[in-house]
Amino acid sequence: MTPPPPRTVDELERLFEERLTQMQIQRNTDMEEIRTMLRAQADHSSQDSNGRHSSGGHGAGNHNLYSTRISKVEFPRFNGKNVREWLYKCDQFFLLDETPAASQVRLASIHLDGLALQWHLNYMRQKFDVYPPWQQYVNDVTTRFGEAYEDPLSSLLLIKHTCKIQEYIDQFELALTQVNLIPEHSLSIFLAGLEHNTQMHVRMFNPSSIAHAANLAKLHEAANPNPSRNPSRFHNFTKNHGLLPKPLSPSASSTLSSSATVSPNETRAVPPNPTSKTTPLRTNRTFSAVEMAERRAKGLCMFCDELFTPGHQFKHKRSQLMVLELDEDESTEDIPVPESESLHDFENPQLSLQALTGIANYHTMRVTGLHDKRLLHILLDSGSTHNFLDLEVAKSLGCKLEVISPLTVTGGGRHQLQAAFICRSLKWKLQQTQFTADVIVLPLVCCDLILGIQWLRSLGPILWDFDKLHMEFHLQGRKFVLRGAKVPSLKLIDNKSFAHVVKKGAELCFLTINNENSSLRLPTCHVMSSSEINSDIPPPIIDLLNTYAEIFEEPSHLPPTRPGFDHKIPLKEGVEPFNLRPYRFSSVQKTVIDKLVQDMLDQGIVQHSTSLFASPTILVRKKDGSWRLCVDFRRLNELTIKDRFPIPLIEDLMDELNGSVVFSKLDMRSGYHQLRMAQGDEHKTAFKTHSGHYEYLVMPFGLTNAPASFQL
Repeated sequence: MTPPPPRTVDELERLFEERLTQMQIQRNTDMEEIRTMLRAQADHSSQDSNGRHSSGGHGAGNHNLYSTRISKVEFPRFNGKNVREWLYKCDQFFLLDETPAASQVRLASIHLDGLALQWHLNYMRQKFDVYPPWQQYVNDVTTRFGEAYEDPLSSLLLIKHTCKIQEYIDQFELALTQVNLIPEHSLSIFLAGLEHNTQMHVRMFNPSSIAHAANLAKLHEAANPNPSRNPSRFHNFTKNHGLLPKPLSPSASSTLSSSATVSPNETRAVPPNPTSKTTPLRTNRTFSAVEMAERRAKGLCMFCDELFTPGHQFKHKRSQLMVLELDEDESTEDIPVPESESLHDFENPQLSLQALTGIANYHTMRVTGLHDKRLLHILLDSGSTHNFLDLEVAKSLGCKLEVISPLTVTGGGRHQLQAAFICRSLKWKLQQTQFTADVIVLPLVCCDLILGIQWLRSLGPILWDFDKLHMEFHLQGRKFVLRGAKVPSLKLIDNKSFAHVVKKGAELCFLTINNENSSLRLPTCHVMSSSEINSDIPPPIIDLLNTYAEIFEEPSHLPPTRPGFDHKIPLKEGVEPFNLRPYRFSSVQKTVIDKLVQDMLDQGIVQHSTSLFASPTILVRKKDGSWRLCVDFRRLNELTIKDRFPIPLIEDLMDELNGSVVFSKLDMRSGYHQLRMAQGDEHKTAFKTHSGHYEYLVMPFGLTNAPASFQL
């Protein structure tokens, strides 16, 4: 067999290229098969998961890999705070939802808010939008939003029981969530953090868990709500030992003297006296946890070395006698009761009849003072011996009242009043100067504060003019001039403030003015008689009024139309009619509205309407207490074209009065109602009440261009 001829370089290159092409085709074929297998496996797992969680097994065609399977459980949101709690909730959600690992970071990113979302955007830019594994994302999030220095175990060991046991439990459980400890170690740290007495009480019951130990600590705290921890100066004695120690024998004294060098932590043992039948003193003994466990196992008492049996605790029950030791140089005199000395200044208090009744007569002197920015009505009464403060005023001012034994106050007419309170150092201001005095607290009628001789004699020489209600005195180098307020004999109020005055407790008087021949007699009312008042109007004026009587009569018909001067309401283009509902009113106000509308119907200035426009009405009280019906035309005014012609200036109007010699103060009654509405614009003024729909035939009040029309 002859060997093959040698191949040239071109042939070798061609063979190499053919082989390389075959390898690339084979590699592409293998990769396509691998992709097909992975897609089939993914579709199979998706169909299985959809069959487990979907209702009826339908809807697997358009399944979203990133949709959660638990629709009723919301994924926790994160804004940069409490990162550990958020990560724990995320892990629990992933376990319940069986979220694929590739979808965990993407699912968490759509539930970020605020700073957390901003950080995530910058984080993904640095990762070139490639989502990292969940564990790496957890580490990066913790590094960004976690604490700078975290030592959970050290924080757990630093928690101590210094407040309520419940607060200690809350702090301990919060720190315990950040460490992984076995239950025995956690229980040991919990007990070590308790207060010493509470810890010893809990260890006696050998708790098996933190919950058991916490319950025992709560019971101990409930049994001892306010434990006394401060050292006391008082000494405890048992009833068998008396107040003073018994004299010791020489041997006993030498024994005690020899044991005087014992350390403070050791218990001094005193040899028992065989002839004494007294019970030895119980000493406070403390045991470690191991010693307590040994004594509990042996059944020994914690206060003695005897076995603990039912009823054994009564052997250690003792009575305590508290003794206060005083030094020899300390005074043992009884402290006098301050009330007897303090009430010496309030002997035989008397209150004048005028101050008792509150009748403003004989030019009584009343001034106004201040107490913490609160006005005080003060009566300067030389007929009262002491200072008196009204009880209700004292309560409203927040004065500190001192309870005393009932103090008898003699009033005008020998009336006896009992005062049970006094107020020390009451402060008030007169003319920017502060005064202080003790006062007796009584229910007063006339005023808030009565200043009697007790205060007046402290002022020194006084110049007092009762005719002018003028009082002058000098105090601390300063001259004071007090002027009394003159109380009017009659005060008139309107019906608007009547209810407020009655609520404040004002005294009312009914006054009736009638003729002499009237038979009205009210025993509880003051009746004043009056005669007819003669008219002082000159006869020519009366003739003039009679001649033009129709001018002063109530209008009963519409004013005449004046073409070119009747009021028009031009509306903007494209404006549609509006219909506003009426405002709510009380039954009394509804009656007033009906009466006012009926009066206008009788005068003919309004009529029933079927207009598409409707504005609400309001009631405005006049100065005399009566009501005025107004229409809220604000919506109509917004849609009205405003006049561009300016209102004349007052200077121009004054110039037009040149040559006038007769001027009158007569006011035109309902001046706006003297102008008619332009024909075709009446329906725009329609208003609605609870009882009907009406429109004006005259120019009403409240329209935007009404002043200009009235001025013309």
